[in-house]
Amino acid sequence: MADETKIGTDWQHDELDTIIEDYFAMLAADLAGQPYVKPRHSAALMARIGRTHRSVEFKHQHISAVLDESACLGFPATNRSGTIRMRFSMR
Repeated sequence: MADETKIGTDWQHDELDTIIEDYFAMLAADLAGQPYVKPRHSAALMARIGRTHRSVEFKHQHISAVLDESACLGFPATNRSGTIRMRFSMR
């Protein structure tokens, strides 16, 4: 369940590290042809970091957009966010 106090707030570094790590785990599974269930990953992330489903999904789109901009691999079917905060760029 989402932590109400986090709604509308910036993501913290530990939250970003967690979602980026999970994104790359899904990407690695996808590239290796291994099955994974994105909704399960999202649910686990929401429980771990206290963000809403919408927030997690939007951040996944940000990660995909950053990877696109840097000419790296990303999920081809993932919607891309048109807005990327520079603070979020890969550290």
